[in-house]
Amino acid sequence: MALFNHATREITAKLVYYGPGLCGKTTNLRWIHANVSFTTKGKLVSLATQTDRTLFFDVLPVEISTIRGMRARMQIYTVPGQVFYESTRRMVLKGCDAVVFVADSQAAMLDSNAESLRSLRQNLLVNELDPSIPQVMQYNKRDLPTALPVSVLNARLNPRDLPYFEAVACEGTGVEETLNGITKQLFLWLSRYYGESDTAVDDGTGVPAAAPPPGAATVRPSRPPKPVDPAEPLPKGDGLRDDQWLYLLDGAQRGPIDVEDLIDLVLTSIPEDTKVWRPGLELWVRASQLREIADEIPPPLPIPGARRSYVDEDMPDFNTVPPMLRTVLIADEDAAFRKYLAMPLAAQGFTIYEAADGSAAWQLAVQNRPWMILADISMPEVDGFEFCRRVRNHPLLSRMPLLFISGSDKYKERYRALQIGADDFLSKSMPIRELLMRIQLLMTRYSDLSASGEQKPGATDVAGVFQGRIEVFGAPALLQMCSQGRLSGLFTALAEDAANTATVMGFREGDIIFATAGTASGANGVYAFLGWEKGSFRFTPGDPGSSEPLAQSVEHLLLEGCRLLDESRHPGRDEGEAP
Repeated sequence: MALFNHATREITAKLVYYGPGLCGKTTNLRWIHANVSFTTKGKLVSLATQTDRTLFFDVLPVEISTIRGMRARMQIYTVPGQVFYESTRRMVLKGCDAVVFVADSQAAMLDSNAESLRSLRQNLLVNELDPSIPQVMQYNKRDLPTALPVSVLNARLNPRDLPYFEAVACEGTGVEETLNGITKQLFLWLSRYYGESDTAVDDGTGVPAAAPPPGAATVRPSRPPKPVDPAEPLPKGDGLRDDQWLYLLDGAQRGPIDVEDLIDLVLTSIPEDTKVWRPGLELWVRASQLREIADEIPPPLPIPGARRSYVDEDMPDFNTVPPMLRTVLIADEDAAFRKYLAMPLAAQGFTIYEAADGSAAWQLAVQNRPWMILADISMPEVDGFEFCRRVRNHPLLSRMPLLFISGSDKYKERYRALQIGADDFLSKSMPIRELLMRIQLLMTRYSDLSASGEQKPGATDVAGVFQGRIEVFGAPALLQMCSQGRLSGLFTALAEDAANTATVMGFREGDIIFATAGTASGANGVYAFLGWEKGSFRFTPGDPGSSEPLAQSVEHLLLEGCRLLDESRHPGRDEGEAP
């Protein structure tokens, strides 16, 4: 909020340029600093990120004019556009008085613009700022051939009919006009909330003057109550389909729109308590009170220092997933979206592997065998469908959970993905909390390692014991888990066959030092166990003895065992025959 300093007779306001990465926020500030004349102009301060050429944030103090004899100063900031700098964007918005939202006009950036708008509104609420503070839209990069028509951009990004300006920031086109537009709104707003009834006009500028309130050296006066809204018009739904909606904005009826578009507006541009209506409702109802809309609204972000609430408890914490299973491969051409998924998972102790195309994803999957795979269906080299087929046909990967997260939500693609073996198919537009929750539930189902069971009288509990079902993981994955965890102890398993065949293996720091499976022993015992598809297992930590490892590594045993297993399933195939 604006700060008044009566000792120096200054009023300082804060303007923030907000928008997605590489949309032109920094270009705006650089042009303003180099070309716009101000009474005084400070140095442009820039802090660059470690991973991107976009500036972290910029500060441009400028002195504009006087209000009631007080010098008016304005500090202009930009925020980082990348989603993984969310905490910094929130910090820069703190105390903001006005916002310029810079949208990238390119068609491919429409979803990124909408996501950034959603972030802006959420961060204003977290900072306890009124979402109705002065705001204007700037549609940048209008010179590019892929730029969308302004009518399309307004329909998706500007349902509140905010003032908008077309710009080519790299050439300076529309930059000063945008600054003048938001500055005029800012001073009118300051006059309304901080001034008195007898506001004057400054010398020739046309900007209303506002008197600072009396009080201490720095004061943040409370705002007067807002006027009561006029009577609501009755919904006019003639010709409306049952699945179409209307909504009220500034006392006027808007629409009709589909429910998906209405939810998108609620998440990005209009308040959650906006009144809406559809056929079947008697009168207007607040959007947040309707289940089909309220379920899509994420909870507010926690405010630092605030008391923990039930909202925090609803967030997935992955405590149900054993640490040894917290490895994930994210395969997506969009580097920003990979980072969007990776950051919260890394905070939960996950090891992250990233791939920008299907070919690289396949190599990483075979080399590292992560316990969860998150992939897009549209990838270069090898698409998501072919990648999924390869995973499901590989003996060491076939039982790993694979989840598609895609920008496409077509029924046929969803059906095809599930048909070839994907565990789930989610939309990239889904809120991050919902994405994490679905990932956590899927991993929990696959990693159902139960406690050691009921303890017998007189027995002592052993820390680190785990047990479960072989069919949940697959035999190869169980041995891999013990190896990667560098476990020491006894691994036992019981098959569900007529002979009740048993397996016993000794692990020392992840290496197998002895193995028996039925009548087979040594390496052959390991190979025999790899063919088991059902049964129970148990691992008990302890000292397995001092024998030498059966092979150079468990990896060698697994690869050789799976090769033998494949050959046993195709006994008629010649050695040189292609699969």
